[in-house]
Amino acid sequence: FQGEFDEPGEPLFWLPLLARLMGLREEEAAQLSPDDFGSDRGIHFIDVKCTDANHVKTEESQRRLPVHPQLIELGLLELVEMRRRQGQSRLFPHMTRGKTKGKFSENFSKTFTYYRQTNECYWPGLDFHALRTTFHGDLMNRDKSDEIRCRLMGHEARDEGARSYDQGLGLKVLYERICDVEIDISMIVSPFASARSETQKRAEEHGLRVV
Repeated sequence: FQGEFDEPGEPLFWLPLLARLMGLREEEAAQLSPDDFGSDRGIHFIDVKCTDANHVKTEESQRRLPVHPQLIELGLLELVEMRRRQGQSRLFPHMTRGKTKGKFSENFSKTFTYYRQTNECYWPGLDFHALRTTFHGDLMNRDKSDEIRCRLMGHEARDEGARSYDQGLGLKVLYERICDVEIDISMIVSPFASARSETQKRAEEHGLRVV
């Protein structure tokens, strides 16, 4: 995406990034609400939860995830604030549910497939879920706590000890782990013209100007 968005909350822009950088399932990302976002001790997070209007795959799918800093850099929190000002109950209010399963992902999967086919980035067997799978692979390739990986992915912990005690995992620990996953976003243009890069932010903190 190189800018010129008709709608800064374009799902084709945000949903693949939410899957690739945070491991969100397609439906988890599609049904996000501005109310699902919060912050704790300076760390922004998303609450993935089951409600009357939202569905999650399993009980373990309900989790609190730190927002990836690259998503913040691209303007995700600006989108959240924009939806709050608009009084919208969804981050992507123009998405519609499918008639068969009643899920947002039902219709979006068709849109995502058509987009890939018409923009020469379609490979059979590599659908939206491949983005989440790649995020999972990035976590596994780091020799660190498996319990943290399971929490970020929304998977059930492997052993009884982890299932009993992983609720004590702090947001800071999860944030440090999610930052292990990083992609090159230098060619991605944010849909928000006012979104500043991390380089710009650091420069401003030191009284410098990026030219």
